[in-house]
Amino acid sequence: MKPLRLEITGFGPYLDTQVVDFERLGEHGLFLIHGRTGSGKSSILDALCYALYGETTGGERDGQDMITTHRLGASDAEPPSVETKVLLDFEHLGARYRVVRQPTQEVARASGVGTRTRA
Repeated sequence: MKPLRLEITGFGPYLDTQVVDFERLGEHGLFLIHGRTGSGKSSILDALCYALYGETTGGERDGQDMITTHRLGASDAEPPSVETKVLLDFEHLGARYRVVRQPTQEVARASGVGTRTRA
């Protein structure tokens, strides 16, 4: 399996959509994820595992645990202003695949007041 593109939104520490374009890394087959402690390196690996298997690295957390706790102008009583979603494009045995996963989560209603559960 060769990852091609990872897009994460509202996942762990990432509120805004972040894209990792693995195709830009070329054909070397090796890459390094580095950064300061707490900068989100493990969350990138967790997003890859969640997209593929429905749980994070080590099987310690599932998608529910990765819903962002960050909020954009919302109070703690309101759901996050973005929905948690992971999209992974990958290649396996010459075929390309896309996986999109979203955990069940409380989201704001499209109209009116309150929330709804999006599964």
